[in-house]
Amino acid sequence: MIRVLVVDDEPMARAKLCRLLRELADVQLVGEAGDADEAIAVISSTKPDLVVCDLHMPRRDGLAFTNAAHRIRPTTPVVLMTSFACADARADAAAVGASGLLSKPFSIRELREAIDAALAPRR
Repeated sequence: MIRVLVVDDEPMARAKLCRLLRELADVQLVGEAGDADEAIAVISSTKPDLVVCDLHMPRRDGLAFTNAAHRIRPTTPVVLMTSFACADARADAAAVGASGLLSKPFSIRELREAIDAALAPRR
């Protein structure tokens, strides 16, 4: 079972992602967070196998979250997602150690591929 934390400041987007994840038989949601600070608290108290996080959020964005998350849980992969994917966003995500960048909207197949790719080094 893959334990996933979802981080997105938009409640409807977060709910949609959680629905998609529930369709994957081997995924268990271990939490949802509406911002990076809330997500840091969740990963500090739980041990998700993977975090899926929005790139653009108020106060602390997905890049800053990825840096903070890796200080707490260095081996936990973070897959970022954005509606504004471009070469710069991909480079920025890679520079902070994100395991991938999903372009919104994405399909369940693309989500599955991102999860598998992020977890591949651990298997």
